Amino acid sequence: MDGPVHGTQPSEQIVSTPLELLDAVIARFGPLYCDLAACEENSVCDMFIDEEEDSLARGTIWPGVTSRAPNNWLNPPFKNIYPWAEKCLHNAEKAPTLFLVLASVSSEWWRKFVWHKADVAFLTPRVKFVGYKAGSARDLALCHFHPAMTGKVQIWDWKKGILF
Repeated sequence: MDGPVHGTQPSEQIVSTPLELLDAVIARFGPLYCDLAACEENSVCDMFIDEEEDSLARGTIWPGVTSRAPNNWLNPPFKNIYPWAEKCLHNAEKAPTLFLVLASVSSEWWRKFVWHKADVAFLTPRVKFVGYKAGSARDLALCHFHPAMTGKVQIWDWKKGILF
């Protein structure tokens, strides 16, 4: 599937995270427990919450993680990030989450829920989502919400496994 080139088409809200990035994430952070915004076709975990179950409407706590799978995964639709970021922060203590998102550092949601809170890794090189010809037209960040987060910011070359 060729798919559209990012930046030339309207944003698609259902895309799949590339296996190469997921392998790098798992190597660095451990196995993933639940995909919090997925469908059967694009889930990266055996357990997932689809649009019908709506993880934003699901009580206050997302599924807890285990020692074998220490984080949930969240690559949400990018059109309205605010509620996703807010819920990541509020769930950080009991449901650690790796949140793949646009690096929108000037946005209100970034300032309120990410900056000086989550541990952030700005991703390089740019991520090419499944079905697309080119990498994302915008920078992405992997925000780690967890009980011991310090607000640390790094650049992560996820293909080489190098932190800057």
